Amino acid sequence: MGALFEEFKQLNPDIPIQVVYRRTGPALKWVQQSSINPVDMIISSSPTFFHDLDNEGLIVAPLEQYEMPAWLTVHDLTKSNKTIALGYSGITIMYNQRYLEKNNLPIPHTWKDLAAAQFSGHIMMSTPNNSGTTHMMVEGVLQQKGWQQGWALLREVGGNLASVSARSFGVSESISRGLVGAGVVIDSYAIDAKNKFPFTDFNYLPNTVILPTYISVTPRGRNKANVAKLIQYFLSNNGQTLISSSAIAKHSLTDASLAQSSHPVINEDLLFNRATIINALFDQVITYQLPKLQLAWKLIHQAEATNNISPDEQNIIKQARQLASAVPINETESLQLQHQFIRQANEYKHATEIEQIMYQWRKESESQLDQAISLMNSLASQKR
Repeated sequence: MGALFEEFKQLNPDIPIQVVYRRTGPALKWVQQSSINPVDMIISSSPTFFHDLDNEGLIVAPLEQYEMPAWLTVHDLTKSNKTIALGYSGITIMYNQRYLEKNNLPIPHTWKDLAAAQFSGHIMMSTPNNSGTTHMMVEGVLQQKGWQQGWALLREVGGNLASVSARSFGVSESISRGLVGAGVVIDSYAIDAKNKFPFTDFNYLPNTVILPTYISVTPRGRNKANVAKLIQYFLSNNGQTLISSSAIAKHSLTDASLAQSSHPVINEDLLFNRATIINALFDQVITYQLPKLQLAWKLIHQAEATNNISPDEQNIIKQARQLASAVPINETESLQLQHQFIRQANEYKHATEIEQIMYQWRKESESQLDQAISLMNSLASQKR
């Protein structure tokens, strides 16, 4: 987005601009505590971020209203007159062609491809706890596949991860450097990498979520007229042309092609009512379990690839797969716990209760992986 601000400053040298980049969690705290140096404008692709801001009264309708194109409104999850879209992005699997060829790996097109045994140790993703766009990717999987099958797919993909990046940009950076072969990233990162490194490329995930980039303004802002002028520039022909250029690598509001070709089904109530739980659960069952998750799935995939598997052995493998796939809570519990997490997070004296719940998730997940590994090791010893 830097190129947009730079051009605006050139056109309006008398308007001072300070841009602060923050992940969604720290950004929310920044806006909450910005009474001394208030934030004027917020830009993000995370609808849950704007939902949280709206609930706390931290955003208001801009001075001038702009209508979102009809073809993009179906992908607008904020459904608020307090947000304006300046462009949009899609979700891709980015890959390093040299790395794939060197490791004799096919080009991945789907989440299922990334879960295949051959990609063990060759992929990366970021944690949704630090990335609003990754949260949308994870939520998209859970809503398309359902809670049980969705987490099973995510945990199998997790077993193939070389590492979990603390930031979404770290995924595209690692793929470009040849540290891993592929990963799921927002398309602006993939397009930017391809422009710089021709040996990288990407595929759009089929029927996945479309991510409008939203703008909103705050009630504490002191420069409303200047903000209105900046929004006018973003939505002008010049601004939209720059948004779709390689410098920004987003889809402009004049380009309906990707948005119209994707038809994801996203339940907004589910999205907003379990966001905190999804992010916390991902870390407890994937991020913090990575070494055991990697081992469990490696052993399961190896067992599934052996010849002459008896019915009893198939049952043992199935049991191990179920143990490595399951998460400690069901979908109903996730919705019930969301309110408890939010309430107690705001009452610091109860924070230890949240920590205890997450500790139980982590220990239960660890125990399940230990059992899966034990089953696979016992099976392997019997086959020798």
